[in-house]
Amino acid sequence: MRFRGENSVAESPIDDIPFPEFRLRALSQRQDTLAGEIPGDMKSLYRFWSHFLVRHFDLEMFEEFRAYAVADATGGTINTTGLKHLIAYYEAVLQEDKKYPLDNLESLYGEAKRLAATAETP
Repeated sequence: MRFRGENSVAESPIDDIPFPEFRLRALSQRQDTLAGEIPGDMKSLYRFWSHFLVRHFDLEMFEEFRAYAVADATGGTINTTGLKHLIAYYEAVLQEDKKYPLDNLESLYGEAKRLAATAETP
């Protein structure tokens, strides 16, 4: 699988790279960014996870998506970008009429909604 990153022109041109390489780059940028900020590649990674996992569920990828989204929303400087994509993912899956591999999906969805409400309350 190849992936198109979402860098600003100031950073570097958009390029077509293999997903594992893009994932590592996005996570590296996330680590090097100021608290509360989400780099463009990380936003793209969140968006990718929220769409890809609906049709191609992978437990390890899902757990990574969820862990980063929750960490970003509960850190010292809160950013809910990942959490919003996680909630969109849950909503897309819950709208489908097929069996889902996780039994606690509605519980996870409720947890994410509560976390989002808490994070957005001043």
